[in-house]
Amino acid sequence: MKAKNKISPEKYIVTKSRSLEIDRCYLVGDVEIGKLQVIISRKHKTGNITAGFYLVDLWCMGIKDSFFDFNLTESDFGLLLESLYDRADLTEVDYVQAHNIIYAAYEYALNLGIKQSPVFEKTTKYLLEEDNDDIPLIEIECGRDDRPFYQQGGESAAEASKVIRTLEKSVGKGGFDYQLIAENSFEKEDFLDRLKLIETEDILKGLESMMDIQKKYEACTLEELQQEYLTFSSEERLNPEQAAFNNAFLVRDALEKFYSNGENYPESWNQILGLTVDSEYITSSLLGDYTAAISEKDEQYFSECIDVIIEISGSDTTSVKESENALQYVEENYPDLAFTQYVKAKINGNTDWEPFIQNYPEYSIFKLENHFEKGDSVDQIDLKSIFRNMRNISSYEAFVLLKILLQEIDKNQILEELISFGNLIIKMDLFDSEASKLMWESEAKKIQVIEKYVMEKIVPRNK
Repeated sequence: MKAKNKISPEKYIVTKSRSLEIDRCYLVGDVEIGKLQVIISRKHKTGNITAGFYLVDLWCMGIKDSFFDFNLTESDFGLLLESLYDRADLTEVDYVQAHNIIYAAYEYALNLGIKQSPVFEKTTKYLLEEDNDDIPLIEIECGRDDRPFYQQGGESAAEASKVIRTLEKSVGKGGFDYQLIAENSFEKEDFLDRLKLIETEDILKGLESMMDIQKKYEACTLEELQQEYLTFSSEERLNPEQAAFNNAFLVRDALEKFYSNGENYPESWNQILGLTVDSEYITSSLLGDYTAAISEKDEQYFSECIDVIIEISGSDTTSVKESENALQYVEENYPDLAFTQYVKAKINGNTDWEPFIQNYPEYSIFKLENHFEKGDSVDQIDLKSIFRNMRNISSYEAFVLLKILLQEIDKNQILEELISFGNLIIKMDLFDSEASKLMWESEAKKIQVIEKYVMEKIVPRNK
């Protein structure tokens, strides 16, 4: 039987993407300087993500550039965002706001006679809803001080001259302002604004280059990828500060697709999949007291204590010293809480949890830590008993439970389980501090497994 031709990502986006559910939308940058990136993601039925990236100039140029990333797993999409942006720079917005920003810039620039990104016109605009009356209209200010303001960014001198001629034709010689890179009369604020623009464009160009390299590697055979991977030194493969790390990462990503069938939750994980994480960070089950009343101020002290015990590693006491006030406050004001005893035990490097279980027989975290120290697998643990038949648990309880699971996965050395573990972290929706720590540890272990597969020339399973 002849195989069906696989639809290209571009054709899929043009013909089918609007049937996908709109997922998260982000802004990166500052509307006040007129330059920002807009990210719009859509979710496939599989849970994978296709995202459009739009470099927007509200003051003059409209959609300067655009690209997309197609059918990423949830964890890969999260890693992509983390590799490109600081979390603090990502502002999540609703779709209507993102849509209005993009189309306000687009229409403003078209009215000035400025051509828009061909990738947007041909492909990525189809990741947006149609621009019609179904989308509520939000007033978005375009131009600076009610005039077009062109700032030369990545354009050559010839391209900049063409933009200026276009503006002269559309609004007249005195109808716009402009700033060229060759000028040396910038005010300090203008100079910083231009630097922000150039930085934004550099990020976008760097990502486009990565996408090109990714496509090249995805077209390689397994043997070619193995050979390519071994051309990188161990330092280049594992150290993000190395210049070649990104390329090594992309080869590893392509290898992952050969070695794995993707997400696959083992049956033994079912009891974890049935749990949900509470929307409150400090819960009564975390404290070990279902009657304790904690003020908002005190919750902050408890949160700092959690940050400390998440980061404790070996003999590193840096985080402990930085949070001494919080630790002292909790110990003085809540000495009898199971949580307080737990924090003290973790800071002191305790590994024997049986005495604590005897003193606090209902406290879930002592029991979970005991299973972790014993090296138990998840199917050896009675979660209904540990959580007293509750399905909703705190983020930190989920963190300790998933540590047990990751320890088990590390013994198995199966790539699909590590991929599924990353997706499980996202699915359970832990708070950032716990999720980031687990994601980092699981990614490190995933790298080790892929390294083993390459070095030992392990043959991929049949897809």
